[in-house]
Amino acid sequence: MDLSSRIELNQGGVMPVLGFGTFSDPPKDRIIDALKIALDTGYRLIDTAMIYQNEAFIGRVISSTEVPREELFVTTKVYKDAMRMDAVRDSVEESLESLHIVAVDLLLIHRPLRDFNAATWHVLEDLKAEGRAKAIGVSNFTIGMIDELKETSTTVPAVDQVEFHPFFYRSELLDYCKEQGIVLESYSPVAIGKRLDDERLVEIATRHGKSPAQVLLRWHLQHGCVPIPRSLSEAHIRENADVFDFELAADEMEEMDSWNEDYMVISPDPDEPAIR
Repeated sequence: MDLSSRIELNQGGVMPVLGFGTFSDPPKDRIIDALKIALDTGYRLIDTAMIYQNEAFIGRVISSTEVPREELFVTTKVYKDAMRMDAVRDSVEESLESLHIVAVDLLLIHRPLRDFNAATWHVLEDLKAEGRAKAIGVSNFTIGMIDELKETSTTVPAVDQVEFHPFFYRSELLDYCKEQGIVLESYSPVAIGKRLDDERLVEIATRHGKSPAQVLLRWHLQHGCVPIPRSLSEAHIRENADVFDFELAADEMEEMDSWNEDYMVISPDPDEPAIR
């Protein structure tokens, strides 16, 4: 496995095993230089969303990069405002225009709204059938919320993008996703750096000659998850991609699995997730 490796999706096609998250605080145009560095490093999965307000800047990079479009895997998301206003299709068309692409590789419901999930999902199914989205999935959905989609649809989400890391180890959700053939995509995979000084983590990192962040990302990969770390720092962008030349031992994985303390750095509650 390396940065060019891909994981199969249950709806067909493949996605990179490691991605580049693009959420950032203003000024939003800072993502241009960061994304150029990421592409130069070898990242090919670009994760964005309408609510991030950076799709136009990302589209500028996509349209100017020498990396062929077919090598890129672009993800965007439909936010709750579009769901409420029955404007899902308009939102997606606006995203595609801003990104300078004719189809998105993965289209997600950004966060659940129980009264609108099913209707929104059906629009995403239509967009996939029309070729505007190659795969569709969800973000911040619990097991129960995915099961609710099954009541009116036979399309199983390709991806559930959620906050996930050893300090918020949602083992039941991971097992469920594996059973359903859903890729669990991890945002905040290094807990926004807030636990990098954990003595247990530092000890494992020292043992492997790696940084604590690299050990966390390796943990995701060995669980079959797709982490999407984000950074504007060139050093960190390149460091986050350098996680394919070592392997965590079984006892190290087991130890890290035991660190869960329901420590959420983004989502205040899994049923009321934050925007990312």
